[in-house]
Amino acid sequence: MPKPTSEEKAAIYQWAEEYLKPYYHPKLSVYERTKYMLFKFIWLPRFLLGLIPCFVWTTIMQIHVKLMPGGRLTFRQKSYMMWLEANLAKITLLCFGMVVRQRGEFAPRLKDGRWIPMVCNHQTPLDIMVLVTKKKISYVAKDDVAQAPVYGVGSINSDCVFVKRQCADSREEAKKQIKARIARDDTVSPLTIFPEGTTTNGKYLVPFKTSIFECGGPVQPIRLEYGHKHFRIGWTQIGLIENVKRMCSQFSNPVTIHVMPVYYPTAEELANPTLYADNVRKHMVEQSNGQLLMSEVKTRNSFNYMKALEGKMTLDELKAKYEESMAL
Repeated sequence: MPKPTSEEKAAIYQWAEEYLKPYYHPKLSVYERTKYMLFKFIWLPRFLLGLIPCFVWTTIMQIHVKLMPGGRLTFRQKSYMMWLEANLAKITLLCFGMVVRQRGEFAPRLKDGRWIPMVCNHQTPLDIMVLVTKKKISYVAKDDVAQAPVYGVGSINSDCVFVKRQCADSREEAKKQIKARIARDDTVSPLTIFPEGTTTNGKYLVPFKTSIFECGGPVQPIRLEYGHKHFRIGWTQIGLIENVKRMCSQFSNPVTIHVMPVYYPTAEELANPTLYADNVRKHMVEQSNGQLLMSEVKTRNSFNYMKALEGKMTLDELKAKYEESMAL
């Protein structure tokens, strides 16, 4: 299919503004366009400077892995590498204008050695780096992350769980892996899950996937709040490079980690993971003081929206897919 014309794109944007609010970004304001033009020659050096600590950490990690039998680090080595990762992540985020603040306290390790898993809203690939500056974490990621040049070797040695998003059998296997991972008492960090399954613009919480809630037991909700006046950092609608350009054109990108008390499920919630997931989502919205809103727009609509903008789907097809998803 040919790429949509400017008129067709305008129609898609207009419809998405009304129906796909969690994934919609407003047009650039005059102020932001002006700032973008002034910083167009600065964003790249700023971004590349921020990558240097990432590659330093990756190089050190790869050296450690090659020296270890089977390429696996010991518990003490993992702890050290996560400490190094946290400090280098702070430098990277400072290059991007990000100062991370924390509100609330993370749950400690349980007496039996296990960690309480954390659930967090998802806005940008930087979410993991933001959390790492304050807490050692591992996470659930797509299987191709294991091969990524920066995160790959670290994610493997952080006891992450890898999922093939498009494979139903893999998703079932992932549930087993998540449950087994939570039950372990020999890991250096809690498992962190982004149950929305994709990034949003940060203004809404979309329906949660139930994998973590099917495992039973408590979870600790986390809310990431990126400060902004003109540009939401959430990676939606625009490409990753464009998102990075606009982010690095900001004078500052402050972020606050809101750590909520552990959520203990009722017997009814344990018997109904969908209810459990929905109640945790409602709880996070209620505790956000109006910073988050509920949305029932399914994750798949985000991917269909991008397909429409790329010309792989017409607006009528996008509308039909939306109606189909909302009827389920």
